[in-house]
Amino acid sequence: MKTVIYAACILFAYTASSQAQVSIQARVSHNLLAEGEPVAMTLEIMNQTAAPLDLTSMCNEGSFTIHVQSQSGRHYEMKHAPIFSRSHVLQPWMSTSVVVNLQRHFDIHYTDAYSVYARITADGRSYASDRVLFDVVPGAKMGKIQVGVALDGGRYRTYRLLSIQRERSEYLFLHIMNEDEGVHYGTHELGRIIKLFKPVLRADREGNVHVLHQSGPTQYTHASFTPFGAPLNISLYAAEISKIRLEAVEGGKLVVRGGKPISQDTKSLRRDTYDSTVTVPEF
Repeated sequence: MKTVIYAACILFAYTASSQAQVSIQARVSHNLLAEGEPVAMTLEIMNQTAAPLDLTSMCNEGSFTIHVQSQSGRHYEMKHAPIFSRSHVLQPWMSTSVVVNLQRHFDIHYTDAYSVYARITADGRSYASDRVLFDVVPGAKMGKIQVGVALDGGRYRTYRLLSIQRERSEYLFLHIMNEDEGVHYGTHELGRIIKLFKPVLRADREGNVHVLHQSGPTQYTHASFTPFGAPLNISLYAAEISKIRLEAVEGGKLVVRGGKPISQDTKSLRRDTYDSTVTVPEF
């Protein structure tokens, strides 16, 4: 009888201690990213404690933290930008998914290998996710132009095209920068690229940037952005390689000629993805 009671106490103690914890699973959008591309970190958090977790307050108090380190040994300090735009309380035995754009909170704008993990401290105990690894690479140069922007007091923008190999395909990116003042207006993924057709990179009269590139055997993608990194349009065209082109029309606008419109790629017009205007620090 004593043995049974003792075993029951051991089982109760083990069950209680195993429940009194916080589970954190972490992953990043891609393990290989272009320089300046948003790094989306997803955290799956489960509260296995008996009390609610006020994640917003924990962030403000420093008991919910994210840690980034580069392969070169540099530890990155988290900025004071809030992770949550509103109150986020996680009730006992409930889970939540949190997506964090690491570039809003850390100065990880340069090529390097990085590791990141999240840590939560509750009731005197610390819980951490596994470290997640990712590489930021410069990519292959595909084109570059510099233009003055009247809407920004004549300040110059540098528009660069680059490509990287990812997930068995090659992807094209547009990098927007005010190099004189060190302000970065995002690195935007434009989709898969086929290099039979040389990408066209031009700016219109207002300083908006336009990119035309081949995204399939007979498919072409036209993307345009403001000088401040906001997407204007991403459209698909069917065309022959020798006919499709960007052409200037009256008023200084740029339009696609020699192609048949297929559709507008509305999935790529996610403005939250491009809300990443940052000032790049000097070292």
